[in-house]
Amino acid sequence: FNEQRVMAIHSKPLVAEQRGEQVESDIELNTVLRRGMSSEHEVMQKKRLTALLPSKSSEIKGLSYRKVIFLQAAYLVETLRADSGDCTKALTYFLEPSMRRGDMSSAMESITGAVMDTYLRKTLTGLNATFSAPYVAQQLAIIFSGCCYRIERVQQAAMSCADRIIRDVPSALCQKSSLFALLELLSLMWTSCLEAETDEYEWKSGFSSIRGKVTVELSDDYGLRRRTLNNLYKKAKVWVTSVINIAPLDVK
Repeated sequence: FNEQRVMAIHSKPLVAEQRGEQVESDIELNTVLRRGMSSEHEVMQKKRLTALLPSKSSEIKGLSYRKVIFLQAAYLVETLRADSGDCTKALTYFLEPSMRRGDMSSAMESITGAVMDTYLRKTLTGLNATFSAPYVAQQLAIIFSGCCYRIERVQQAAMSCADRIIRDVPSALCQKSSLFALLELLSLMWTSCLEAETDEYEWKSGFSSIRGKVTVELSDDYGLRRRTLNNLYKKAKVWVTSVINIAPLDVK
């Protein structure tokens, strides 16, 4: 188990992070996922995945053998990674085109929930320094950046993860690293929307803040940028207000 955990910590997510505008699914093209494919194996692997994600049994029934194997591997790698102190890589899977809608998206959402369960369970025990508030705040800052990503499905998954961390570990937002990241992201999103008025012919996709230590990659769709800013602003108000109500002096 420890060996697997070490491998998970040092492994990249099972989908390519730099995809460009690729629209076809890597899962369907991957020959490794076809190994050992037979009707008996397919039934057995679907049972295993259903045992891990019981609420998604109906969705799992309709998935291909390759997709089932991929989801099992993603579950194993990302829960082990979360058990070691990093819950942010699960968001990367929503870059994969097949994860953006339908049964695969629903199953991956459930896996992301299991990853957050694993991470928060260890955080709430308070026994390991890697899961203390300053470290959770760094994870939260990365997730906040995901809330601004150029793909809406990634934004939705990131907002859901941020909701859970702030609900269960509100002290994570009392840290400078996470609170400043959130405020700086609001500024960056506002600046990116202002570009539509000030720089009509030369749009910029990347924005960074040295103060908040955050970087975002945005779409060239200014309508999406405005929706992203509005959604983040609404969520930020709820998150910060809830934490101020619990620990006003810490936030101050």
